[in-house]
Amino acid sequence: MIRRSVEMLICCGTLLLFCGFNASVRPVMVDGRRCVVLTDAARADGWQADPAPDGRTITVSREHIAVKLVHNSAAATIVDSVRLAMLGKVLQLPDGVWVIGEEDWHKTLRPLLAVPQIPLTPVRRVVIDPGHGGMDGGAVGANGIIEKDINLSLSLDLADLFRLAGYRVVMTREDDRSIHDEGIEGIKNQKVSDIHNRLKIMNEAPNGVVLSIHQNQFSQA
Repeated sequence: MIRRSVEMLICCGTLLLFCGFNASVRPVMVDGRRCVVLTDAARADGWQADPAPDGRTITVSREHIAVKLVHNSAAATIVDSVRLAMLGKVLQLPDGVWVIGEEDWHKTLRPLLAVPQIPLTPVRRVVIDPGHGGMDGGAVGANGIIEKDINLSLSLDLADLFRLAGYRVVMTREDDRSIHDEGIEGIKNQKVSDIHNRLKIMNEAPNGVVLSIHQNQFSQA
């Protein structure tokens, strides 16, 4: 169970690296929310979107992966019943058209489906990158919680899970610090150096995958 969950985390952790927006998919407005039509969005990338006969679910798929979405729910089910949470609900409109929030499609489902099939050779090494750190706090919540602290806490917990499952773990940072080279002045230059050094750590971990942990920020009225 742990190994299966870990392997799905690996898949999900790499998904955001491979996919950008498809300009050919135009948004539609539903109750003031920008959405895309699932069948059109899937077709634009050569994938399938198959509504169930009962009208309650729709499955978006390509060769090696399928995601089942439920009407009026923000939850989805990936292969082997792994659950996926989204920002907004998937809806079937009265005319039978299925829509999903534009951001959920472009930043969650589309990148997930775009990930190349995981090779048969087992992955034994995982690089975990807690975003931000040190002088770069990232986003700040209304309650004062800083993104860099959440990223680090989640990353340390993930590292324990991966090690428990038998994976070798490499951390880009294990405390509250930036990874920029010493002697570099200016916040902008330090950030560039920080990113460069994170990429260096990732590239020095052969036959592994990278999980870069970040948090989204949004305003709520």
